[in-house]
Amino acid sequence: MKRANRIHHIRAPKKGRVIKLPLGMLAYFIWVVPAMLLPQALARIGAPYLLITYEYQNRGGERFYVACTYAGASGVRSIRPVDGACPFVKMMAAAT
Repeated sequence: MKRANRIHHIRAPKKGRVIKLPLGMLAYFIWVVPAMLLPQALARIGAPYLLITYEYQNRGGERFYVACTYAGASGVRSIRPVDGACPFVKMMAAAT
């Protein structure tokens, strides 16, 4: 008895092309460069802080924020916004 739907290849199918990096073992350590640059980037642009509390006054039917408290990796910080707005996420540099 013959089997149906059997595939016969004249030659073996080509395998997918494998891309090899010429770096060899150095390719395993490429992650070190971004890991070293991350603290410098955070020091320059600041770390993210999340809004936890705020105080506001009604001025002309709109909220004008007078105090904002943020929590981040380096602790809790309170600021007095100049423009009367407290964004939910604020990038702040380390306190000096």
